Amino acid sequence: MRASFFPEAIVYKQWRQLRGWLIAWALFTWAGPVHTLVGYWTAMQTRTAYSPPPELLAQPVIAMLHTLDPHVNAARHLAMAALVVGVVPMAMERARGRLLITLAAPIRRRDLLATQIAICLTGIWGVLLVLTLFDIAVNKAFGTVVPTVQILAWFLMEGLQTTAAFAVGFAVSIGVGPTLFAMVCALLLALVPSYAAMMTTELANMTMHGPAYWNAVNRITQAVESLSPIQGPSLWSEHPVISPWHVGLWYAVWSVGWLALAFAMFRRLPLEREGGLFSFDALWDVLLVGTGLMAGTVLGLIAVGGMSQNPQRTPVLLAVWILVAALTWLTGRLLLTRLARRARRA
Repeated sequence: MRASFFPEAIVYKQWRQLRGWLIAWALFTWAGPVHTLVGYWTAMQTRTAYSPPPELLAQPVIAMLHTLDPHVNAARHLAMAALVVGVVPMAMERARGRLLITLAAPIRRRDLLATQIAICLTGIWGVLLVLTLFDIAVNKAFGTVVPTVQILAWFLMEGLQTTAAFAVGFAVSIGVGPTLFAMVCALLLALVPSYAAMMTTELANMTMHGPAYWNAVNRITQAVESLSPIQGPSLWSEHPVISPWHVGLWYAVWSVGWLALAFAMFRRLPLEREGGLFSFDALWDVLLVGTGLMAGTVLGLIAVGGMSQNPQRTPVLLAVWILVAALTWLTGRLLLTRLARRARRA
């Protein structure tokens, strides 16, 4: 008897569980472009002598084609949908104790994760490929509005970005039990580069001024924001600090890192805690630090009266930010320690 019945049974089981979500991903991805083209076709079929000229009716389709640019992300909703798809596989395994039942069979943990990742990424990239072929056909029908190479570059960038969003959602679902809470945690982790860009602007605001300086700061914050798979490429300045292919390489490294973390965590996952809020105690520290940073930022902005370019506000904001973050972590850690002691005594 083999030690594992991978791949036949586990592939079939995972496909049965995930196919509905992948179909929903496909419909969500294709809905916008198809709706735009159907709207144009309907307008042309019902066109009368008083209707706008065909060139004006075609503007929504032309605008849709112009959004297929690897430099600027106009489809953040796809990355967020991919993040949800990333959380779903493990969430469905955890539901009603399915993970315990699955691992009770002769299957290795890494085979289970590899199957989930392969099915989901095949679905994500396959749906994007069909959409790209659709866009290329529409582009040719309307007289090559944008170069075909640009559409292919958009496909590659969009695939890397959605893969990065999927990877962080998948890794978070290993350590976080409740599905909705895992989605929120994954979203916040994916937005860490955007948060770093905001704090970079605050620190820069304290030291230098002038139009040339702020132009340089904006270029840097664009680059940092682009590192978030939810934010996506936002390289709209004339001379961006990084190219979209640097961003794409970052998304590839980000994806590999998060998926490697998912394998490492799942290999050490204590099954007796797989139904809890967190599967690992260290995640409580991450939650406390993240909550403290967000609370410190909000209270700091309230203390200084909101966003502005006044350099005198930055030290106050940073002081409140650091103080609230430290107090939140310390209070939460003391509370968790006390609860753990009571649990051991009981």
